[in-house]
Amino acid sequence: MVTVALAAGLAILNLVARPVFVEHLEQTTRTLIKGLAAGAQRAGVAFSAPSVCSMFGI
Repeated sequence: MVTVALAAGLAILNLVARPVFVEHLEQTTRTLIKGLAAGAQRAGVAFSAPSVCSMFGI
């Protein structure tokens, strides 16, 4: 079991170390926030989602 957890941790570190990881994560976050805002606007619901890089709050 420890071996599986170690392998999973190393796999995540390898993904995060890629140069495009952060850019992709930030773009995905922007797309999510835009979609949520559009849905709220269509429903007539007040919505705010402040964000910095890939972190956001609702």
